[in-house]
Amino acid sequence: MKAEAAVAYPGLDQFTVQEIEIAEPARDEILVKIAGVGICHTDLLVREAAAMIYQNPVVLGHEGAGTVVAIGGDVTKVKVGDEVAV
Repeated sequence: MKAEAAVAYPGLDQFTVQEIEIAEPARDEILVKIAGVGICHTDLLVREAAAMIYQNPVVLGHEGAGTVVAIGGDVTKVKVGDEVAV
């Protein structure tokens, strides 16, 4: 599945918005179509340190809300169509 993401690259001081490929969820994962997202201070600090922490580009973030669009086989607490906060 294709998605648009703000990607942090080692050595760059800003995010690069680009299209990425997302795999189907693993057995214990859910896939959420994000409707709203926040970037917090932690994300900005990690982006600044990305060259020390990551050797490859990384998508950061842990604040958002949206709708579940796919679930793994072991997921029981949510179903496709549920609105969630992450």
